[in-house]
Amino acid sequence: MAVRIAEKRPIGMLLVDAVKMKSLLIPSPLRCLDVINDMLPVLARREVDRLIAELQDAQFKLEFGPTTTIEFVNSLNFLDDIQVRIDPLEREAMIVKDMYELIDQFQVPAPPEDFVIYQTLSPSITNVRNAIDKSLTERDSNIDKFCSHLDKDIAELGKEVKEVKQEAQNPMILDPQADKDRVRSLLKKMLGTLEKLQEQAFTYKSYQKNFKVEVTKFDALEETHAELKLKDMLWNAIDEWDVLLGDWTTVPFDTLDPEQMNNTTLRYAKSVMQLEKGLPPNGVVPLLKEKVE
Repeated sequence: MAVRIAEKRPIGMLLVDAVKMKSLLIPSPLRCLDVINDMLPVLARREVDRLIAELQDAQFKLEFGPTTTIEFVNSLNFLDDIQVRIDPLEREAMIVKDMYELIDQFQVPAPPEDFVIYQTLSPSITNVRNAIDKSLTERDSNIDKFCSHLDKDIAELGKEVKEVKQEAQNPMILDPQADKDRVRSLLKKMLGTLEKLQEQAFTYKSYQKNFKVEVTKFDALEETHAELKLKDMLWNAIDEWDVLLGDWTTVPFDTLDPEQMNNTTLRYAKSVMQLEKGLPPNGVVPLLKEKVE
């Protein structure tokens, strides 16, 4: 607008000289226009590159043929995600279209190759749309394949649980003459293994819930873990009771708290009852029972 200001204009008996004002006004919008001319092609190209990269990645993931459980999970989850994402991608592409229309309308200098790359944006969206449609038609089939692969993983997990369960029957664990450190080390190793298996089982169940298929019950895993926790609790209780008893017998008699001692004894008595009920007959539980009584 500043360039349209008349440099001199007669108003009645006066002659308005706007040359100086015009020279002051024009440079600022021209500088802004130069900045816009410099930035617009760069921003437009940057957005095109970003969108095309995301669209190509989406098309690759949609057309990828999964062969393992985790690949099926990722593929099915991505299909859900891209159905939500595709509309925003199209809206972002429309903004880029407006930017290139401005470049063309106002003849903003831009590299010719930018327009060539921009022309691939719309076909890329179409390709992803087509890939989504194809993946949706194959979804039920892929869920069946996912279930088949997951069943094999669950069977493998069951074998590992069976191995730990067999190892948990080691007679040393319930032998009152056994070396405590060896027993504790063995229990720690087996419990660590079971915790990892429990994490796997939780992951498998979350997959099944997410894809709305029958959720597997890992009864053997839970039973084995409960058994090992009881055995671990048994040896911990023996050590803890020995420490408590040592404290009670070494501190001055008048500093003892009878109520606290009674509550602690009752708590260990309950633990003994739980261990007698949950573990097979053995020589270690009676040892703890004798100490507590």
